[in-house]
Amino acid sequence: MEISKKQLLLVLAVTVLCTASLTYAMRTMLVMQVHQESRPRVNLYLIFERADGTSYLDVGNIIVDKGELLTRNSFSRIVSINATKLAVGNITGLDQTDTVLTDVYADPTDGSYVEGTIVEWANAGDYAYNCTWKWTFEETVTLDAAAAYFGNTTFAYSMANFPTGQETFNNNENLTVRYVHTYNAN
Repeated sequence: MEISKKQLLLVLAVTVLCTASLTYAMRTMLVMQVHQESRPRVNLYLIFERADGTSYLDVGNIIVDKGELLTRNSFSRIVSINATKLAVGNITGLDQTDTVLTDVYADPTDGSYVEGTIVEWANAGDYAYNCTWKWTFEETVTLDAAAAYFGNTTFAYSMANFPTGQETFNNNENLTVRYVHTYNAN
């Protein structure tokens, strides 16, 4: 069976239209997943006890802008609790129960941890801060993780494995770590 030019053009036109529609739908869905509007979640439980009985209600609330600002300021400014100490090193099987890197690179300028440079800002309407430090290595070092520690450096606030796995740095090579902490509690 032979297909005519008109049929071929029709099939191509329908294919292009379907592909464009699917691309638009996927793009729209991905954008919505990345940036969602603030919406209340159930985290407030109310118990009304009255003469006619007890009512149990659960509702959501939002963290107001001032609350997000104060949270950001606490973690970027208050020395005893801030998350501004940076470290690089190694960790095996990183998960949410980990509290420290298993092996921390001893930076020659400040022992194991460095005080990152802090820049406070608003990230798409939510309060955020960047914490950055640049290591210049004086020997060959193999690392696979970075961490932001609380001011007391007892345990980490956040940790991440390098997406490429282990990386080896040689004398006079650099590694810049920039943590971006954004406070959007909604």
